[in-house]
Amino acid sequence: MAVVINGTTGITNPNGSAGAPSLVGQGSTTGVYFPSNTSVGLATSGLGRLIADSNGYITKPYQVAFMAYATGGGS
Repeated sequence: MAVVINGTTGITNPNGSAGAPSLVGQGSTTGVYFPSNTSVGLATSGLGRLIADSNGYITKPYQVAFMAYATGGGS
């Protein structure tokens, strides 16, 4: 995976996946990935654990009954 550093657009990474996140710590299967152009995901042990999308929804892929969202005018 190549990281691109550009003075105009900033730092870009490949999108990655739950099994191979684009931003990782010490474990190669735990980190941040981008499942689509408008969402960000967190993975542990190669599995997508949490996804936040452009509508503000947060989903947990392996817990189908869980879905959280914010309402109101908070900042």
